[in-house]
Amino acid sequence: MGGTQANLALSFAVIVTLFFARRAVLALVNRRFEDSTLRYRWAKVVGRVAFMLTALILFLIWFTALRSLEDSGVLLTLRYICRPRERRATAGVLWEQILDAFSAAPDVTLAYPTQRINIGREVLSSSHEEEPIEADDQRRE
Repeated sequence: MGGTQANLALSFAVIVTLFFARRAVLALVNRRFEDSTLRYRWAKVVGRVAFMLTALILFLIWFTALRSLEDSGVLLTLRYICRPRERRATAGVLWEQILDAFSAAPDVTLAYPTQRINIGREVLSSSHEEEPIEADDQRRE
């Protein structure tokens, strides 16, 4: 399954699971308590908790900004809504604000992929074992 289809299936499973969990808790509350005011308060609290859990889990499913690691560190993905003609200007302003926030934090550093090639002297000298390096300089003169 693709990313969006998997997210939809997972979202549906989360919503259905939390819906039935909420109903089970309310059934338990209705069996234990006879006071209608207490039942009403439990229903309100359980409904709010179920909503917040659903919202949090769906947020974690759909917005993966800080969940992917790349070779150079954490990959940040930014999604926002703007007018199509303002997209380039808005993106520039947002990136400047993000970079300013990173520079203000002393414990955060930006990383980028690098490669280092260490060539030791033995590697250089082994490729020119037959002819000394000075001999090459004398031939050019």
